[in-house]
Amino acid sequence: MGIKFYFMVIYKTTNLINGKFYIGKDAKNNPKYLGSGTILLNAIKKYGKENFIKEIICHCSNLEELAEKEKFYIKKFNAQNREIAYNIGEGGFGGDNISHNPNIDEIKRKQSEANKRKYKKHPELREKISVAIKERYKDPDYYEKWLKVNKAPEVKIKAKQTRQENWDKLTKEEQEEITKRRGIIKKENWENKSEKDKNEFIKKMIEINNSEEHVKKSVESRKRPEYKELMHTLNTNRKPETLLKLKESATEQWKEEGRKEQHAETMKNWHAKEENKKRHNDSIRSQVSFEIEKYIDSLDNFTIYELMEIFTTTYSIVTTVLFKKIKQGKIIKGDWHGNKPIIYKKVNNEVC
Repeated sequence: MGIKFYFMVIYKTTNLINGKFYIGKDAKNNPKYLGSGTILLNAIKKYGKENFIKEIICHCSNLEELAEKEKFYIKKFNAQNREIAYNIGEGGFGGDNISHNPNIDEIKRKQSEANKRKYKKHPELREKISVAIKERYKDPDYYEKWLKVNKAPEVKIKAKQTRQENWDKLTKEEQEEITKRRGIIKKENWENKSEKDKNEFIKKMIEINNSEEHVKKSVESRKRPEYKELMHTLNTNRKPETLLKLKESATEQWKEEGRKEQHAETMKNWHAKEENKKRHNDSIRSQVSFEIEKYIDSLDNFTIYELMEIFTTTYSIVTTVLFKKIKQGKIIKGDWHGNKPIIYKKVNNEVC
């Protein structure tokens, strides 16, 4: 009937013996899940699972909200205070407890020294690890699992933020030196390729650039407000001879027989698919909205989460219907009472 919705929650797990607690997030609201923090797991092992209780603090409608709320409640409850709680990190995307540790520099230094000592004592270890990793990635099942974990949207966002933070810490001279070094390495790698490898690479890049997925990404990226400013900055910093080469290369590509027609056909097919998808989604949305409206008319009072559970639909569709009903004067929104969901009632009833 619609998109399946999971009750994403922020929870608080409390140790009944010493009162210490842990704030965490759960995208599927698993009642048996108490949390995965290292210190928390050690405490559960020590005191026993039966001595811990879990309570829901709030519900969330998407991963972004879930990450933001986790950070908010960790800060609100001072959950990084080791005297009263088990949290190490500040929350948000991922489970990285090192990046937000107050002793991060000391931890990284110790890790680096330990690795150096290990590889110095066992020089053959590095080669063994390299061979083992290469063999592991030959297994298609393992590679598929790796892709699902490491290519997840939240992981990509976290990785991008970390890279940007590390880049911003560098001085302008260091950034220029790294950029220059990267350019030299790329050039050397290209020059060391055989003609066969070069031709295969060019052929592969042409196929990627003409694929529907690439065209879609390209169109979406050009809609971003910062795109023009980014391109202007990029072209301003480029050398005149580099810009001339790029222009000549692009001109030569478009001279190839059938290139323009092929690109036009790809764009046409992509736009047709997007239009069909939009019509299909609009049709489903209208159908679900109509059924929700009919159901609301038969109720005296209800919450948003009850409707979402019954119709297994998204938060935005339900709220759109509710705003419409409120505007028509058919229902009234109740008051907010702490962590309890807001109750909606018919006009002829008292507000809770």
